[in-house]
Amino acid sequence: TNSSNLPFSYILRVPFTNSFKLIIIGVALSLTFSGFQQLFSGDSLVGTSTFNGITWSDTLTLLITGVIGLVAAMILAPWANYLKMSDQQLALRGVSARFIRFWLLAVVVYLSSGATAEIGVIPFVGIIVPNISRYLVGHDYQTIIPLSMLIGSWLLLTIDTIGRTITLPGEIPAATIMTVVGGPFLVWMLWGQKFNEVR
Repeated sequence: TNSSNLPFSYILRVPFTNSFKLIIIGVALSLTFSGFQQLFSGDSLVGTSTFNGITWSDTLTLLITGVIGLVAAMILAPWANYLKMSDQQLALRGVSARFIRFWLLAVVVYLSSGATAEIGVIPFVGIIVPNISRYLVGHDYQTIIPLSMLIGSWLLLTIDTIGRTITLPGEIPAATIMTVVGGPFLVWMLWGQKFNEVR
């Protein structure tokens, strides 16, 4: 169906017919407005999610925990591909879907909690980066995971560099920039995905 022939009110309703997407969009918009409030009020300059206070000891801790977690993620990447099949199909192959989900979730919790404990919360990175990787290389987690590592590291380096340079001698935390940029990008991504389904 050509979206140009659809009533305008229907076009507005299209992205919001899925309740889960509606919740995600609401959270994204809420965080985005909070980010703009911090940005223009000056509160963002004292945020905790900044790399300015990272010491070499913190860096070493992140390096060790990160390498362990990322190696585990690469080892489990083929297992993630199994979850594209139903639980019944996996059971027929002698593979436990619950076992795979448990260990994948364990790696996710280990990596996210380790990074958050050291640098704080940086919104949207864990949602946007894997989706960009999936768009670029397809649905094979053996390529999605290493590409997500590269894109995620370059993204954080870029936003941290921007935050350190545009308000000299002050600094805008990476979390604030990522909130302002990532929220609208996530909404646009969900909107575009839904419109692709309509077409």
